[in-house]
Amino acid sequence: MAQHPQESIDLYHKSLSDMIEKTNNDAYREATNLLIKIEKSLKDSNADCTLLYDMIAVLMKDFKQKRNMMKLLREYFPECF
Repeated sequence: MAQHPQESIDLYHKSLSDMIEKTNNDAYREATNLLIKIEKSLKDSNADCTLLYDMIAVLMKDFKQKRNMMKLLREYFPECF
């Protein structure tokens, strides 16, 4: 993440999109856990979380019909809403 932040975010976006497209609650929890892990890693290294939050905003736009996923994102990332 530190050396190539945009490329890392792009890869995470692809992976997370694939998870969310599985359309089941376990996949949603797995995607949310990965986002939490990324955020924690960024905060632990005092890095800027802007790219992460921007990616979450794109995921919210792309998957707004996935109500259970949106509920998890609202719970763990309220700053993105």
